Amino acid sequence: MDLTSKFSNLKNHLLDLAIRGKIVEQRHKEVTAEELYAQIHEEKQKRIDAKIEELLPYCGMHK
Repeated sequence: MDLTSKFSNLKNHLLDLAIRGKIVEQRHKEVTAEELYAQIHEEKQKRIDAKIEELLPYCGMHK
């Protein structure tokens, strides 16, 4: 096995370990990807709502 193949195998092995969460200690307080997405979506919606509230007076509209 040449050096390029060994490096490729090592890289693939490290990526596999990383994907499975085996490289660093997992924190129990971390949220799942689904929960993180929901938090990001909620924060984004709050910012959009705040911007709409800020712009309503300029459009001649009131809430």
